[in-house]
Order: sequence, then structure tokens, then C-alpha cells
Amino acid sequence: MDVYADLKTQLLHINQNVSALLGRINAMPGSSPQSFQSWENICDHVKNQLSEELIRVAVIGTIKSGKSTLINALFAGDYLKRGAGVVTSMVTKARRGNQLKATLFFKSWEQVNADIERALVLFPTQDWRTRKEPFDIRRDSDRRDLEQALDSLDSKNFLHNDTRNINSLYLSSYLRGYDRVKEFLSTGQLTREFCGKDFSAHRDFSGNDVLAFYLKDISLEIDSGDIENHIEIADCQGSDSPNPLHMAMIQDYLLQANLLLYVISSRTGIRQADINFLSMIKKMGIIDHMIVVINCDLSEHESYDDLAGLIAKVREDLAIIKNDPEVYAYSALLSLFAIQRDHLSPKDIQRLAQWEHEKKIFSFSRDQERRFHENFRRIVTQQRYALLFRNHFERLKMIVSGLDHWVRVNQDILAKGADEAALLLKKIKSQEKKTARVKSMVKSTLEGALAQIKRELRNDVDHFFDTRSGEVVPGLMDFVKTYNVPLYQYQDRLSADGFSSTLYLVFQDFQHGIDTFMAENINPRIFNFVKFEEDKIKEYFETITGP
Repeated sequence: MDVYADLKTQLLHINQNVSALLGRINAMPGSSPQSFQSWENICDHVKNQLSEELIRVAVIGTIKSGKSTLINALFAGDYLKRGAGVVTSMVTKARRGNQLKATLFFKSWEQVNADIERALVLFPTQDWRTRKEPFDIRRDSDRRDLEQALDSLDSKNFLHNDTRNINSLYLSSYLRGYDRVKEFLSTGQLTREFCGKDFSAHRDFSGNDVLAFYLKDISLEIDSGDIENHIEIADCQGSDSPNPLHMAMIQDYLLQANLLLYVISSRTGIRQADINFLSMIKKMGIIDHMIVVINCDLSEHESYDDLAGLIAKVREDLAIIKNDPEVYAYSALLSLFAIQRDHLSPKDIQRLAQWEHEKKIFSFSRDQERRFHENFRRIVTQQRYALLFRNHFERLKMIVSGLDHWVRVNQDILAKGADEAALLLKKIKSQEKKTARVKSMVKSTLEGALAQIKRELRNDVDHFFDTRSGEVVPGLMDFVKTYNVPLYQYQDRLSADGFSSTLYLVFQDFQHGIDTFMAENINPRIFNFVKFEEDKIKEYFETITGP
């Protein structure tokens, strides 16, 4: 039984009844509609919020850790492209729906051109451009100039620390994908839907190394699995992506998420990239909302003892970041294969049979998966719906209590004679004057409190960003001052390309380094600071307005 949906339906029904009752009161002769306007606004607000209420789950981890496979298993089907790796730069959000539907959100031409302008830092000069205006990929001359400029670059310019230079990847991908998207984007319509039997066609964009750069977001509706429709599960870009902008995208979603599922592959265990990312999550102050899933690659482990040793090592490493981490270890691919048993290829059927033959590992994986699902449902239903509904319930309770008081007063007036009724009305008007004075006092108190908390916040912000003793600026300045230029890496380039070109390459590497430092160290501290200040404001006003 979907407890969340049942309670939500009941609360919406109560809200509808209260709203209808207010409407009937307003229709009564002599009634002033303004008397209950604030209560009607609350009912409308409750209805809108309940209709839009979402529990957001972020699935995060390094590239190739099995995030997409885990989500596919949760939705009981192969819906998200597996093994997309660094290509999945956007966040793919999946929810339960009535039909299979993929909605792709494309970047506008302005956003594409802005990406290209940032990536043009690849070139030391702009001499290759025939026009001095801002770059516009829609212009034939701009595309032609850029293509010739890329062709003229030495192959060494396309590599950075033995990986593909992200700026060259952006530029070449946008050029190669232009002809495929130009007609569609030129219409001004930035969304495209693939429904039913056409659902899988969305992978032609999301899993394409070139076309994926034109995508901003992906939203999937899936009509299978046990995930309830109030839960949104997001497949986030790998945390070890070479592009710092991707990390910023992940951080944006993490700030909205109610629960984090961190996926670690048993092939690699915890790597330095995991330590860095987990440390960042801790700095953001959200690590307590995290569950860790060790995605077991059963083909990599010769025995149960080998797998158990790996799990123990992962737990030990995690304890450095988080005390007593909640960890589950199972094979998401085994779960997915078991669900799709009748539709597997002969090779995958053979793999599944081999895993099932390893009784101890197989039983362990299935038991861990069952325990994970039970706890996952408990967190996103039993715990979360109480928090989500509590405020709405209290607001409706306040309205009903007020209506009960209003009815009793009117019953008293109707039950009394003219003289007694007049005396009662006189008392009510006297009480209204007292209430007005109390409201004035409360307003003055809150205005004074508001001024006080603003002063405190201003002092906190000044201290946080102080250039000498603050929490972010000194660290950033130290990074700049102590940045080490590995000269040996540039010796060959210096003799081949000259001083100016080599110096510009050093600048590119420095810029990438500072962008990464900002994403991994500065941004999380700012997020945690903002969260701390928000809690401080909440506690401050609760202290003033509480009983």
C-alpha cells in the first residue's frame, strides 16, 4: 500500500472540504469575503504545494561506478543508458509515470554560444577569426573559421594531463553536432519528447558523444518498478569528470536533494576521487543524508571472502569521512538481469547462470539488496511524509480551530436576546482593540528583531569573506600563491612553440586548476555557510515567536 499517496489524498480531501466551507460562509448574506481571505489563500497554497511535492534522491559517484545501472534496477528496466561515462554531463531525472516518456531539454543558441566563448580560451590569440563580433555558431563564416583553427592546432593542444582537453572537446563537439540540431533549435522550441515505442530514441541524443553537448537536462517518466510517483531519482555526472562546470551542476542538485545515494564500484573500491567528493559533501553539511551502495561486479571476485574483504576495506575508508556510515553491497546488474531474465541475450543469460551458481555470493547480494530496498522505502516514506505533511496539517488545524471559534461565537449571539447580544458584540469589539494592540506590539518586536538579525548576518558575512581571517578568501589566495608550475611538462613545448604559446598553455592549466579548486573547496564551504545562516535565522525567529 502506498502510505504516502493515501495520506496525501486524505489531506487534499480535508483541504478541499475546508475550502468549500469557507466558500459557503462567504456566500452567506451579510458576510464579508475579506474576513476569510487569508484562510482561503492558505488552502490554495496547501493544494498547490501538495500537488508539486517531490522527494529528490541524487545518485552520485565516480564515472563508471554503476549509477545508471542502479537506477535501472530500481525502475525494473533498462531505461537509462549504461556506460555513458563522461558523456552524461547533464542531470537525468527519472520519475514514475503512466507511460514511457523522455523529455529532452536543449540549450538555446545563446547558451551554446556562451559555452563556445568560454572554450575559446583554448587559443592564445583570436587572429584566426575573420570577424571581431562575438562568436555565433549559426554563422557559416564563424563555423568555418573555428574548424580551420582547430585543424591548425598541434595534437598536443588537445590533451591535458594525458586526457582530452575539455575546451577542445566542447568546440569540436558543437561543430560536429550542429547540422543535426540546427533545424530543431532554430524553431525556438527547446524541448523534445519521445513517448511509448519511441522512448529509446532519446538515447540517440543523451548517449551520443557529440549531441549530448547540446542537452541541458533530461526528464524521464517510467511506467514500471516500485518507485512511487512522488520520488524523483537523479542520475548525476561522475564526480571525477574533468570539467569543473559539471561539478557545479552536481552541487546545484545536491542542494535540492532530500537523500543521497553514493555508488562505489567493487572493481576499484574507494579511490582518491571518491575521497575528494565525499569530503566536499561533508563540507556542504549534507553527508548525514547519505546512503552508500557498493555496486558489486560479481565477475571480478573469485570468492565471497574476496568480496567481504573489499567491503570491509571500503567501510574502513568511509569511516575517515563519516562515522558509522550506512553501507549496502549488492550487484545492481544482477538485479537488472534477474528482472529481465526473459529478454536477455544468450551471453547475458550465461553470465546470470554463472552468478547464480556462486551460491554464497548470490545469496549475500540478494539479501543486501532486500535490506537496502526496505530501508530506502522507510526513509522516503515513513520518515519523509511526516515532515512533508506536518506543516500543511498544522495550518489546516489552525483554520479549523478558527472556524470552530467563529461558529461558537455566532451561536452564542443567535441564542441570546437583543440586549445580551449587543453586550456580547461590545465585548468582541473591545477584544478586537486589544488584539490590534498586541499585533502592533508583535510587529514592532519583529521589526526590531529583523534589524538585529540583519546586523548579525552582515557581521557573519564580513567575517566569512574576510581576506585575512575568513574561511574562503585566505585559502583561495594561498592556492594562487603556492600554485606550482611543473616546468618539466612544458620544456618540449617551449622549444617547439616558443615562449608566448607555452605561457598561454600554462595559463590554461592554471585556470583549470583554480576552477577545480573553487568547485571542490570554496563552493562547498559557501553552501555550508548559507545553510548555517538559514538555520540561524529560523532558530532566531522561533525563539521570538515561540511560546
